[in-house]
Amino acid sequence: MYERSALIRICWFAMGLLCLVIGLVGLVIPVLPGIPFLILSAVCAAQAFKRDRLLERHGFEEYRRWRRRHSY
Repeated sequence: MYERSALIRICWFAMGLLCLVIGLVGLVIPVLPGIPFLILSAVCAAQAFKRDRLLERHGFEEYRRWRRRHSY
């Protein structure tokens, strides 16, 4: 799997922060929908951060072995 460049990750993070702010404002102001922006901010945050960082921690050896055996 390829590593994302730092600029792309920063753009995803910035867009996630923007959507988070709009979503929080949308929860207070009844005219602006807040929930779709909060969901979009979660998607952007997932794209911005390295996904397998949790799996590198101690205690996930069994899952890493299972993932290697069942990868396509």
